[in-house]
Amino acid sequence: MPRRRAKRRPGRFIVWALGIIVVCAGAVAGVSMVYAGASVSATPRTQDLTASTTILAQISAPVGTLAFTRLSATEWATTTVPATGTKRVSRTARGIVVLSSTYSASQRLIANTRLAAPDGKIYRLASSVDLPANGTVEAQINAESPGESYNRSGSATFTLPGFAGDPRFEKFSAKSQGAITGGFVGDEPAVADADLAAAKAELKAKLDGGTERQLTENLPATAVALPGTLAMVYGDIVQTASADKKTATLSQSATASGATVDIRAFASALAQKLVSDYKGEAVDFKDAGSLSVSVASTTKADDDQIILRVAGNTTLVWQFDPNKLKEAMLGKDKGQFQTIVQSFAPAIKSATATVRPFWIKDFPSDPEKIKVDIDNEN
Repeated sequence: MPRRRAKRRPGRFIVWALGIIVVCAGAVAGVSMVYAGASVSATPRTQDLTASTTILAQISAPVGTLAFTRLSATEWATTTVPATGTKRVSRTARGIVVLSSTYSASQRLIANTRLAAPDGKIYRLASSVDLPANGTVEAQINAESPGESYNRSGSATFTLPGFAGDPRFEKFSAKSQGAITGGFVGDEPAVADADLAAAKAELKAKLDGGTERQLTENLPATAVALPGTLAMVYGDIVQTASADKKTATLSQSATASGATVDIRAFASALAQKLVSDYKGEAVDFKDAGSLSVSVASTTKADDDQIILRVAGNTTLVWQFDPNKLKEAMLGKDKGQFQTIVQSFAPAIKSATATVRPFWIKDFPSDPEKIKVDIDNEN
């Protein structure tokens, strides 16, 4: 009698098939988790400009207008020269102070503004300075009268008596930086005219180089110095005799100040003048060096307003924050990408996005997995 063939059980095949499907799905999910990411290439809006215009910059500019600030630096220099004979002299003491403000607005302090020491002696600013709101500025002071009684070896705190009775009196102060020296009335070693002329030239070279170096080092990376606004104030030369009276040490200070503007604020002010549909968006220069910027001849170095003459060809580049673009994309369906890009108009002219792996529908929820490149080559 023939043997009956056993029937196969379909359940076992189904179990195996489901297992394979589950394993494959897990592998796909794993690959997606590991290799998921997105790359975005965004092209900002740009506009070529030919400029031949003027822009007003102000020390305390209203919102929407161009503001400038003054950067200052003070330097001391010394040299030694031969001494021959004696001469009668009368000199005032001088030194450096740091003026401080806790007031909410900037304050222009003109040359000869009085500073009162704790003992009542009066010193005056050698040149005008701008004291920033809630900030500090360095300045040179000169004693009101000649003589050694105005010399100070230690630090001293000064008030500004001109503001007495005003809320700013309690908000402004000054503190000397090092000694205040040079005050003298009497005989001192004389210096030959030729030696004195050579010493003056040496001191000037040291002071010019030192203040220029300080201004360069202190210029913020986002600022640009305005040509034609540099002002130098040189202090009197202070002479000190050596113990043997055969040489004299000549000392001199100088304070340099110049106007600066924020480079993007300057770009915005130019766009306000020359771009018809500009509405205050953040812009920058593709190459600010292609412009010629000068100060009008009617502007004085210590004016609160500066008229800038701007000429030449340049390109403005609209700015946007790549991190904000990432945030707007997180977890969103990639079909919404162009809508997201439009929300950054007019800063972004166009953009493309690639999501990996290709079958993923959504942008990653992790910002670290989204890379945004800005394409400025246009």
